[in-house]
Order: sequence, then C-alpha cells, then structure tokens
Amino acid sequence: MSASEIPAMGSPSSARAGVPNMIAHVVTFTLMFLSFVIGLGFWRDWFSSVDRLVCTVFVFLGLAIALYRCFWGSDQPARRVGPIAFWSFAAVILVFSTVSGRPKLAGIAMGMAAIGWFCHQIRGESHSNAIALGLAFMIPSLVDACKDRGAFDATESVAVDVTSGLADALLQSHLRVGNTIQFGHGVADKFSCEGNWDSIVTFMGISMFCIYAYRRNLINGLITFSLSFIVWMGLRGAAWVTLSTMATFQEEWVAWTVGLEIFLFIIGAIFIVSLDQFFAMLLQPIPAEFINPDFPLVATCWNWIVGLPKLTTAVPVRDFQADEIEEDY
Repeated sequence: MSASEIPAMGSPSSARAGVPNMIAHVVTFTLMFLSFVIGLGFWRDWFSSVDRLVCTVFVFLGLAIALYRCFWGSDQPARRVGPIAFWSFAAVILVFSTVSGRPKLAGIAMGMAAIGWFCHQIRGESHSNAIALGLAFMIPSLVDACKDRGAFDATESVAVDVTSGLADALLQSHLRVGNTIQFGHGVADKFSCEGNWDSIVTFMGISMFCIYAYRRNLINGLITFSLSFIVWMGLRGAAWVTLSTMATFQEEWVAWTVGLEIFLFIIGAIFIVSLDQFFAMLLQPIPAEFINPDFPLVATCWNWIVGLPKLTTAVPVRDFQADEIEEDY
C-alpha cells in the first residue's frame, strides 16, 4: 500500500473505524455506572468487612493478570452480536433491579456489561473467556446469593462435624452444642464463614486469583474453587483441635485472636495455591506424540474434558503410505 492510499487520521474512513470502539466504551461505562449507582447500598455493605475487601483485591489482581495474558487480536474484525446481547441483558437486569428493589442484581448487570466489553475488545479470545472474565464483577452478588440460600450455614455445620471428627480421632473429650464444641478447657465457637481474615470469603478470593492468573479451564477451575471450602473447613478444624491440645498440656485455654486468623489465612492461601498447581499438573492434556493413532478415543476424550469450555480438540490422524504397484505388460 502506497502512502497515498493510507487514510489520514481525520479522514471519514478513519472516523468510521473508530466509532464502534467509542460506542463500546460509552455503552459499557454508562451501564457500569448505572449498576454502581442503583446498587450503591449493596456495594457499601459489601466493602464494609475486611474479608470481602481482601477477596475483592485478590479477584481483581488475578483479573488484571488474566487481561495481560489475553490475546487481544486487534487485527480481527469487531464483534457485534455477542456484545449487543450482553449489553441488552445488562440493561434488562438493571430495569428489573430498580423495579423489584433488589440492589444486589446490579452486580450481575455490571458483570454483563463487562462481558460485552470483553467480547468486543478481546477479539483473539472466545466468548467463553469473556464470560469468565466478566464473572469477576458478579462475585459479590453471587456470594451474597449463596449466603441467602443457606450455603454458608451448611458449610459451618460441616466444619463443626470435621472438628468433632478430628477431636474423636485424637481421643479428645468434647461435647457438641449446636454450632459450638465444648472442650475440657474452653469452647470452640468461631465457625462463621464471613467477617474474619480467615473466612471462607477470603479463601474464595485466593481460589479466584489462581483461576484468573493461571487461566484455568473449566474442570480445573471448579476444583480450585471447591478447594476454598475444603481447605477452610480442614484448617478451621485443625486449628481448634490444636488449641484444645495445647490447652490440655498448659491447662490454659488459648484465645482466638486476629493474629491467629491472619496466620490461618496465610496457611490457607499456601494450601490453595499448592493444590491448584497439583491438580493443574494432573489435568494436563496428553501430547499428540503420545497418542496411539490406532486407539485415540480415550486420549481424545481426556483432552476434550480437560480443555473445556473449548468444545473442539485435535484428533490424531494415522498416516497411510501406499506403495505404487507397477504392472508388467
């Protein structure tokens, strides 16, 4: 292309090329601003506790790393159907949130608006990647929805059962009363899933950081997210049984302090990151050179499962070599 064929910066063709991006920025900013204003009470309540603040910091730190690692593919044409659909969903959810008086839905609308922007701008990635990135803005609403539906109450009850089981295994005398356990020198009563440094919410933030920063696929991501619950229950039970054991030797009950919460938070973060790396190693796809082309079904199915949400996978093809047959006449 010669210099005379390159459009000038202020030419109409250049202006038309920049319009879609400008519209995407304006629409996304407007929807996210309305989501923040409509859900102001919900956002104010969300950032009122330390564990929710820590969770948000880790989630968006992982999101920033994920965005840096994305293939933006600016040379590909801009998408229109996907972004418009998600922006429309965001607008409908905002209207419903305003009419029904449910400000937590504003977080869902903010996530939908972000998904639309990611679909439009990150052209080198699939729509599923944009949806995963947009979920970062929905986490506060999803966590609050889980709390309203009793998920935290069930987790606290399981944590008490785990603590009681560990105490039985170590032959420690104890008595369970509701969601508390009475040991010989004190009472284990800190089983709340939120409000503390070592709450389930902060562990969820660590797991989401791993999912975003390391770009985990669907199966690996679900396992890592589940680890936040498992590690929290295991650490909480181990901590209480350890305190009871120390009290048995010292004949003095050790108080549950903020320093202990921070210590358990650090230990839990190390466990979650380490287990995430372990399962990521186990869920690696089988390289093509190690797949038997005569029996590729099992390996191909495995690669498809660990590659979800990507719906396609490479199928090995056997090379056939036919020798030419020469006939003598």
